[in-house]
Amino acid sequence: MAYTQPTIESLKELNLAENTKLRNENAKSKQALEVYEARFANLEQKDKEKSILIVKLDDDIKEIKQSSVNTTPCDDTPEQIENISDNASNSDICQ
Repeated sequence: MAYTQPTIESLKELNLAENTKLRNENAKSKQALEVYEARFANLEQKDKEKSILIVKLDDDIKEIKQSSVNTTPCDDTPEQIENISDNASNSDICQ
């Protein structure tokens, strides 16, 4: 079957139209990919920042717990506390 010149030209036009359509879709896909890559990079950065903040908060919590352990009341017995109280009331400072 021999193709005539008009048939060949018609096929070339269809091919060109299809190529143009595919190139446009490709360009749109590339733009969408760039947008999503930027969004992903932004989310990764926020994730890193949050991780750093979590580590700092954990350190602060450990510090607070440690300082509260260091400032808990001593294990004085009630008699020892009473003696301290008696000594303070008998001192010249309280009079």
